[in-house]
Amino acid sequence: MKKYNINYKNILGHSDIAPDRKKDPGEKFPWEYLSKKKIGFWHKLKKDSLQRVRNLKIQDNEKKIFFQNLSKIGYSIKFQKNLNSNKTNFLKNITKAFQRRFRPEIVNGKIDQECLLISQNLVKK
Repeated sequence: MKKYNINYKNILGHSDIAPDRKKDPGEKFPWEYLSKKKIGFWHKLKKDSLQRVRNLKIQDNEKKIFFQNLSKIGYSIKFQKNLNSNKTNFLKNITKAFQRRFRPEIVNGKIDQECLLISQNLVKK
């Protein structure tokens, strides 16, 4: 980071950049710990408040907000059509990449209230 003058917010995993092709560094990678050392970033939400909204469904308009938030924090949400992909799988893979990094306890590709809240908090940073 020092050598190349890289901002701590620009530290990413392979799955953040290529969610259709990569799953590393994975959900066991210590993103939260590293963010405390100014390597990467993390949300400011308390675990107990997040767990209360875990698995609560969201509306279609909130899904759009979720993906807009992901775009704002650096995820590419532009679908590139090729022979081996479809838009639904693409968006599910982006959601999984987000979950691996910011909600590693459950990586299922389903957007819930917890994912939405985390994404909103990250946009505020």
